[in-house]
Amino acid sequence: MHQGIHMELAADCTMIPIKTMPVNKELPHEIAELHKSHREQESRAEDGEEEVENHSSITSVSPSPMESPKQTRVNSDDKPSEEFTLQSLLASPHPEDSLSNMGHHVLPLESIRELDEVEDQGSELHRSPGDGAVKVKEGELQDLKLKHQSHQTETERLCAELRDSRERIGELESELSTERKKGEDNTHKILKLETDMSNSSLIAVLTECQSKVEQLEELKHSSLQLTAQLQAAQSMAVYLQRRMLCLEEEHMLKQQEVLKLTEQLEEAGRALQEKSTQVAQVTAQLQALHQELEKKQENGASSTDVLANGHTTSAQPQQQPRQYSNDSKVCTLL
Repeated sequence: MHQGIHMELAADCTMIPIKTMPVNKELPHEIAELHKSHREQESRAEDGEEEVENHSSITSVSPSPMESPKQTRVNSDDKPSEEFTLQSLLASPHPEDSLSNMGHHVLPLESIRELDEVEDQGSELHRSPGDGAVKVKEGELQDLKLKHQSHQTETERLCAELRDSRERIGELESELSTERKKGEDNTHKILKLETDMSNSSLIAVLTECQSKVEQLEELKHSSLQLTAQLQAAQSMAVYLQRRMLCLEEEHMLKQQEVLKLTEQLEEAGRALQEKSTQVAQVTAQLQALHQELEKKQENGASSTDVLANGHTTSAQPQQQPRQYSNDSKVCTLL
């Protein structure tokens, strides 16, 4: 019977344990605290199920055959109260407060200890005869009802907090999803900006490279021209070197010729000096001869009157001009 009630309540209440929900590392600190509190509730709820089982064992104890008929009557009179207690424990005005969801609510440890004490005392009451034991049992059951009501209010409060925490978790999850979407949008924007920046930087680099390539082409063209000019200059330098060598050889030959001509000139000068001395000597001789000739003419003019033969007188003057002509020719040659 208890298992059937438990299954019906479990079918009606679809409460998801918080333990199975994954906790994202990006959730705030509040969600982590809620998750911790839910774990504590689960652990304490398991103790609550044991409490209910112990309470059902108290109510389901059969009377001993050694008991008196009065005690049997009292037990039969207390049966409705025990069933009421069991039903109050099993049933709840809220489907979330039923027995199937006790694993998700929190029951204090004092209630568990009290239920254990009540179970021990109930077992002693069943064994002990008399009306005093029945009255004690009724008082304890009344106290148990009051405690159960307090526990019920506490479980209702915890269920409300649980619902609020679930709503808060839903809100935080929605906020987290929106933040994730914003983050994805921001990453897409960043990627787009990075691509734009890379494209712009690539265009700038390409333009700079184009100008440098043009400068390089101009440098290549100018270097080719300069290479051609250098080759022409080198060929001209070789030609000029050869020409210089030829001119140096010619200069050496000219110097040798000049030396030879200088030597010849010196020899000619010496010869001229010799000739001039000879000419001077000849001139002196001619002067002497001229003087002698003048003397002879004077002597001849005086002798023309003495000589009778005209041929002899006339022959001497003809010979003298020939000597003068010869002397003049010698002077001309000198």
